[in-house]
Amino acid sequence: MIVVRSLIMVGFMILITKIVGSKQISQLTFYDYVSGITIGSIAGAIAIDETMPIEYGLIALAVFALCDLLISFLTERSMFMRRFITGQAHMLIEEGVIMYKNLKRARLNVNDLLRELRNQGYFSVSDIQYAVFETNGKLSIMPKAYAKTVTVADLKLTAENSSLESYVIIDGKILKGNLDAMNKDEAWLKEQLKTQGYEEAKDIILGTLTEDGELSLFAKNYQKDKRTLLQ
Repeated sequence: MIVVRSLIMVGFMILITKIVGSKQISQLTFYDYVSGITIGSIAGAIAIDETMPIEYGLIALAVFALCDLLISFLTERSMFMRRFITGQAHMLIEEGVIMYKNLKRARLNVNDLLRELRNQGYFSVSDIQYAVFETNGKLSIMPKAYAKTVTVADLKLTAENSSLESYVIIDGKILKGNLDAMNKDEAWLKEQLKTQGYEEAKDIILGTLTEDGELSLFAKNYQKDKRTLLQ
């Protein structure tokens, strides 16, 4: 009976994985982590606990899968829900300065930050231009020009520090706060959209703006997706 129940759970878990998708592997957030553990725990308990009706376990797994799909739908449609569920990235180092308040918001201490820097091969904070703590728990680093992996310092070339890009459009929605931080407004952005051949922001999946005022736009692709060769 345990073998039969286990096989049923394995089949149901495969079905849930197909429905929910591979996000838990490629873009693991804290919610995805907790949800995955919970679903696995329910499946394991149902497989070995013969006193619990198996249909109860299947219902519980189905509820979790549906909730996961609902949350994915909401975070795709709403920027507020996306930030509420998955959280926001925190700037931990800005232009070589450790942002103490953001460190606390990310529930990290200085030792955590130094460990993450060392894991990526940087043993000095002074080598870092920007460091961003992502919502998936990973640290993204932009080193200073002389500390980059390219041999700029070895070749004795003059290099300037790269400017940080700000996301001003995501999924067709204008991020007013980021525009204000770059000393730009919506009127300027809409004018730039028309200059580059776009009528509205809803046609853009991603828009980035550098401190130098360079706007890069990535349009939504409405063409039918082609099957990948990596099967």
